[in-house]
Amino acid sequence: MGEKSLSILIFVSVAVLFFLWRAPFPLFWDDSPIVAERLYDNLQTHGSHFNQVLRNSFGRLTPSGYRPISEGLRQLGINYFSNPKNPPLLWYAFISVFYGFFALGFYLVAMQFIYFPGFGLLALFLFLASSAHLCASWVVFAGVQILVPLWLCWSLIIYWKWDVARGALKVFLAVLLFLFLFVAPWVREFTGLASVLILFIEWLQKRRLGIATIIALLSLGHAIFPTAWVGAFFFPGLPIQSIFNQGSLGAQLSVSALKTEVFPIFLLLIPSPLVLLYVVSLFRRKLERQIFAHFLWFWMLSSLLPFLATYTSQVHLAYSLVPASILIMQSIERLIIGSSRFWRLAFAFLLVWGIADQALNIYSGFQVTKGILSGDEAVGRWMKNNIPEGSLVVTNALHGEDIRYLSGSHADFFYSMASAVNSKTKIVDDSEKLKKFLNKRANEHEIYFLQADFEFMPDKFNYHCHKFVRHQCVNLTKGTLIHNTIVRYPFLDPLKLVVPRRFVPFLSSPDLENDFYRGPARNRVSFFREVSTQYWVYKVTGRTVNCHLDATGQILTAPSREKNDKVLLVDDTIPLLRFTLEKGLSTPDLYILSYFFKTFVGTTSPASASLYSYRVSWGCDIDSLSFFKPTWNNQWIIPNQFQLNFAARGKLSISVGKESLEQLRKESISIKVWGPPRGQDGV
Repeated sequence: MGEKSLSILIFVSVAVLFFLWRAPFPLFWDDSPIVAERLYDNLQTHGSHFNQVLRNSFGRLTPSGYRPISEGLRQLGINYFSNPKNPPLLWYAFISVFYGFFALGFYLVAMQFIYFPGFGLLALFLFLASSAHLCASWVVFAGVQILVPLWLCWSLIIYWKWDVARGALKVFLAVLLFLFLFVAPWVREFTGLASVLILFIEWLQKRRLGIATIIALLSLGHAIFPTAWVGAFFFPGLPIQSIFNQGSLGAQLSVSALKTEVFPIFLLLIPSPLVLLYVVSLFRRKLERQIFAHFLWFWMLSSLLPFLATYTSQVHLAYSLVPASILIMQSIERLIIGSSRFWRLAFAFLLVWGIADQALNIYSGFQVTKGILSGDEAVGRWMKNNIPEGSLVVTNALHGEDIRYLSGSHADFFYSMASAVNSKTKIVDDSEKLKKFLNKRANEHEIYFLQADFEFMPDKFNYHCHKFVRHQCVNLTKGTLIHNTIVRYPFLDPLKLVVPRRFVPFLSSPDLENDFYRGPARNRVSFFREVSTQYWVYKVTGRTVNCHLDATGQILTAPSREKNDKVLLVDDTIPLLRFTLEKGLSTPDLYILSYFFKTFVGTTSPASASLYSYRVSWGCDIDSLSFFKPTWNNQWIIPNQFQLNFAARGKLSISVGKESLEQLRKESISIKVWGPPRGQDGV
């Protein structure tokens, strides 16, 4: 096949495959919330005409920073999907063109370092099938991540074409290169890296000041101060600031802690058989085209190291995966070609193994997203059938906006956490806000709590669990389990069997990773992972808020009250083996176990909730199993609830999942209870 025909095939194939990948699904996070705001909250913050979109994109800073091209695409997407008459598939086809151009650009860049087209195509597949890229691909206008590597690849291609061109073509390509580099920082801050890459190549190969060096230096200055030209000539009120003081980048840089988890997360984007082949290649054969290997390493590290300070999501690591994919396939190509037949077959087997594992990401990402959206639709249907239209729902599930969007806004959603919530008016994340919310809204609307419940990461539990359900902050009806989303998917890489949960990638929209369990399949089937959550609904029946919580889920007033009018009633660690089984209360899924203290140690009665503070947890560290939720009147619904002083003085009862009992039977329960001094509690 000729080079031109292969280029056309790559462009068309990837564009069509992306369209087929995305077409079966509606909008969801990050796109759905902003369309829902436009449709249901009547938010018309931006004009719908093209000239208004242009002015709003280039004439102001956004909370994300100064990204006028990405912002313009975002506003066009909002306008398009806000009109129900517009077919979503037409927009998906438009976005597919970007993926086609990226794939072609990636392949052309890869062939600067790789001899055989087959290995260039494998490098492209290694990137396209990575979890970092697949997660980003679900978003079709709120942040089209593929634009960054697209711009980087085509900037390099234009530079290399310019370097070998002559006459009028060289002048034309110089102008085109300048335009590409000049526009790059308006796509996203990271695209300014194109100027740095060209400067590095110029220094590596020529070590003199030439036309390309001057163009790259001017573009780099523009990339650091992207508002300077626009503010000077078109929008005088636009502030002139460096990218390090703007938006998301400025906010991340203000946090001093290094995010060293970037390295294992990045390494795990590549199947271990391919990493093994790369390591072997370093010992078996010295890489040819060493100067290009230096460039690929520089590109990879300059794309990766900034995330030590700014990392928030694995999707951004796709930027450094572009050179990494090329570097790995270049090394494997040299390794296989330069080996004997036996070793060539062995290395080919590892290559096929790694590529097969990567290919499963495509199937798994599709199934995970399908399962999540099916759950959203099921929850939306239940709400349509069981709660009045116009009800208000406070949830800890960020994808509540997806449920709202897919159900036609049957209920309005509010959030018990602030992270990634678009509208600040929708945040109800502490006790004071809950009080104001109930006082303002309870007379006019029925209010419900929707709890996404699963085994949270230990460091995520307090913030992302439904804190108002956990602490029983208001009177609620008994919880109703309305849906259980569970998706299990296979993998082939044995290293993934021992990867800690916090490094397991989330194979759907990246901001939703804290809404679901992700990790090894809980049915303990090897070489399978799982994404799951349970949806519980509680109707709010009271207005009195009986808890004192801050936005992080921590008890706000308990520490000061403990020192003043509260005393420590119990501070004990009790082996689970000392608990006895209550046979009459056990359910098909739960064991109810009891232990008796010699004296009164507080109560979980709602009538006395304001008098006591509790910290009950497992002595072991088993993800979100560490913490217990208080209950009363033997309302045993889920594992890890506790009840104090019901039916018998000094009685502590707990619920334990039947599947977990064998794992936990040698563990202990840690319990602390603060309350008024004995004799002053009226009990």
